Amino acid sequence: MRFPIKWKPDYNGFFKLDRDPLFSIFPLSQEWSLKCIWTKDRSGILRPNMIDIWRNSKIGDASVSGTLSILYGQECLLKQRFNRSISAGYDHTTVEFDYDCDVNCVDKIFFIDGHIKISERDSESGSLTGLSDDLGCLIATNVPYFSDVNLKCGSCIIPAHKNILSARSPVFAAMFSNPMKESITNEVDIVDITSSVLRDMLTFIYTGKINNLTVTSAGDLLFVADKYQVQHLRTVCCDYMKSHISVENAIQIFMLGDIYDQDIKAFALEFICSKFNEFSDLEQSKDWKLLLKEKHTLAVELLISLIKVKDEKIKGYRKVQTLSVMGLL
Repeated sequence: MRFPIKWKPDYNGFFKLDRDPLFSIFPLSQEWSLKCIWTKDRSGILRPNMIDIWRNSKIGDASVSGTLSILYGQECLLKQRFNRSISAGYDHTTVEFDYDCDVNCVDKIFFIDGHIKISERDSESGSLTGLSDDLGCLIATNVPYFSDVNLKCGSCIIPAHKNILSARSPVFAAMFSNPMKESITNEVDIVDITSSVLRDMLTFIYTGKINNLTVTSAGDLLFVADKYQVQHLRTVCCDYMKSHISVENAIQIFMLGDIYDQDIKAFALEFICSKFNEFSDLEQSKDWKLLLKEKHTLAVELLISLIKVKDEKIKGYRKVQTLSVMGLL
């Protein structure tokens, strides 16, 4: 489910419980709603501080992702991308807004704009988990349970099943349905990844699960997901990177996004521009030095974006100061 958000909160429609901060409600559906929490900044100005994304039921898991922007008139104060999970037994998740500075403003000029995507997993997930575990037994060991093809990666040989591989990968389907060497010899030589990455990909193909992901392993799996067109694995890796991005790994994710996924690249670039206020902060990063050495053009692209964002912040701050001096705020 994808919900477009265009919300001008009504100050007269505020709710307040005893000892609770001000909040207002934006219903998305009968099941889902947004709760905007308002607090005062250091200047005493009331502004959106966070968004709680609520559901009525606590049954099943759900993932929530999207982009929300806070607009002050026509000016965008911040743009927040997010990727959250709500586990069974819980009814909401929170997106906090990180303002760079205080903003002088008047009433009724805040807008919340963007979109939210919600994916739910219902009670049937229990039986699907059992099915996943059972299929995982087919490749849990090297015992060939009715296998009809061997995947060779270096000295590692993994028995597998053409029908399962074909159902999950268009590349394997084409390989086994045509008179190619692999379909005749029943062997597939895989030379451009490690055996551990191959096992992780096969685990996902058979079970839909992937364990112990890191940004580095997600990058390796993005490579094989692209090569064998395993779209769901690609999505899992991209979602992992979005939800685990940090100051320490943002440039690494930016580089991976440039190779495999432009949305990941844009997400990482936006994160970097929001977190690195000065180039000197970026310059100290080990990944920045690697980027500058190996992908100079990409480093220049990042630097230009950082400068543009900084200039826009300065212009916005000066505009607010000018309006304040003129008595228009």
